[in-house]
Amino acid sequence: MRSFVAALSLTALAVQAAPVAVDYGMGEEKLLFQKVFDAEIVQAEGTCRLSSLYSGGPLAVAWIYTRCFGICTPLMVDLAGAAKWLPGELPYKILVLSFDPRDCVDDMRALARRYGLENDPHWIFATSPQMDSLNRSVGFSPRWDSSRNGFDHEGLVGGINDDGYLCRRLSVTGDPRALERLFAETRRHFNPSHPLPGGQSMLSCFSYDPLTGTKKPAAGLLILLLAPFATLLLLLGLSVAGRRTPAV
Repeated sequence: MRSFVAALSLTALAVQAAPVAVDYGMGEEKLLFQKVFDAEIVQAEGTCRLSSLYSGGPLAVAWIYTRCFGICTPLMVDLAGAAKWLPGELPYKILVLSFDPRDCVDDMRALARRYGLENDPHWIFATSPQMDSLNRSVGFSPRWDSSRNGFDHEGLVGGINDDGYLCRRLSVTGDPRALERLFAETRRHFNPSHPLPGGQSMLSCFSYDPLTGTKKPAAGLLILLLAPFATLLLLLGLSVAGRRTPAV
């Protein structure tokens, strides 16, 4: 009996140590696989819809404003630096989008010149008359601070896939590998550090359906739980065998 209790206790500890739930509350995963509002984009070359950009190839969007004295400058420096290390054959686009209604196309053009990106075909600097709707769709909530005459906001760079869903948010914008993974995920390429919905990762613990917003246990979770239950069966077997062995 003592052997059985000990085996049960060991199994309980093993099960408690196994990750049996998924927490999507982290910053990089906030509102992932939500439909992004198809905003009108205004750039020097004219206007278009956001959908025409993400349907044409891998797209990252950076939310900034030109009068920012805080996070926007290091975000742009890091993002521009990381993009220089991307493979030359990668057909990506980076949309730098101002959420400040005071910004105009000329302001964004001047920002592009500041970073030497005005003639880079991978970069688009633009504004939008529908930023409020776009911000709500990705969970971006800048707050006006009248004492600084500016916005209090998080740094946000997000990847949008060709169906118009936000598939990844970057918290580290200066890492070329992280930026390359973002672009890969916009085209549903397998990324071992961030399993995607749709079945690309056969051993995921959970699967996610972006259309219904539901998460379900997958084959990886079953495999993960096999070890503690196999341990329980082995200990039970040893306990039974021990009772049947005649004393010498």
